[in-house]
Amino acid sequence: MDINVVRGPTQVVVTGSTAGIGHEAAKQFCALGAHVIVHGSSLKRTQKAAQAVQEAGSGIATPIHGDLSNFTDVREIANQIAKALKQVDILILNAAMMYGPDPSDASYRPRVFGRPESDFIAPGGQDFAFAVNHYGQYLLVRLLMPMLNKHANVVFLTGIGNWDGNLHRVLTEVRPRWDLLHIRHNAYQSYFDSKLANVCTARALARRLGNQAQAFLLDPGLVATAISLDRNSTYFQAEHYKRRTFPTVKHWTAPPEVGGWAIVQAGFMQSATARHLDYVAPFWLPRPWMGLLLKLHRAGYDHIRSRMGGGHHFPQVYQKLTFGGMHQTYGPPCPETAQEQLWALSAQEVGLPP
Repeated sequence: MDINVVRGPTQVVVTGSTAGIGHEAAKQFCALGAHVIVHGSSLKRTQKAAQAVQEAGSGIATPIHGDLSNFTDVREIANQIAKALKQVDILILNAAMMYGPDPSDASYRPRVFGRPESDFIAPGGQDFAFAVNHYGQYLLVRLLMPMLNKHANVVFLTGIGNWDGNLHRVLTEVRPRWDLLHIRHNAYQSYFDSKLANVCTARALARRLGNQAQAFLLDPGLVATAISLDRNSTYFQAEHYKRRTFPTVKHWTAPPEVGGWAIVQAGFMQSATARHLDYVAPFWLPRPWMGLLLKLHRAGYDHIRSRMGGGHHFPQVYQKLTFGGMHQTYGPPCPETAQEQLWALSAQEVGLPP
């Protein structure tokens, strides 16, 4: 599929834009002259980030802070956005958190088991990571739908880990208690589940938006990010994570500003055909390869798919060699019945009608 990327005066919301690729995207939107809502959970960090975004370009940066796991906060975020913007042209749902780094990392168990139980539970009693990554942003989308420009783009940030989400867990009304010590070693699965949930939600939203506004998913690839870091740590505050990039083909990670540019490109994307976008990425894999990964996933051979690069260990050589242009690719399947079931469950969880 050919994809057109257009630019123009825009009003943009980027959740989770005080650090990492969300922050870099906000700066680049501002450099293009956009009015950007800079969002974060901390008032101080959000104000500081908005100042940096403002200094990056000729646009306007407005800080709005609030905890996406707290649905009262989300409603106030939406109210503040409505006061700041006349409409929303681009909505980037980037905010996300993990309970720890990749489970293959030696620091995973100490980090996860060192967390207090309260870190795993949102104010409303939900799984905290799932509330931030899915429920809160689902609620924000629902509240902002009346403000969407008729040609708006709603972009859900995702990643290759969404293939490892479990649809049964996603659709259950009672999610696992990751604070319990006997299952805490599996807490990383909450992140994967939330990303799969957003795959389902993006597709359900796309149907509701009809033939004009678009809702689709962006996998920015392997990018140096702050997603699993303690925001109070020296490592985070000194932005050392920005330098965790690997220049070799075999072990390659893009710097945050490159991931941010992928977000900006997605924000302005319009399909060159009548068919709406579904799942895009700034790297290319042969369609037969992706089709095979999809077939293996549907057949239940996820251990084979993961080894081939369809899990969280991505084939970095392909990403390095093809990184840059935006491509339509495949995401994990989510049947329409599952999409509608999750839409209704999420509405119930955040206190909205389906």
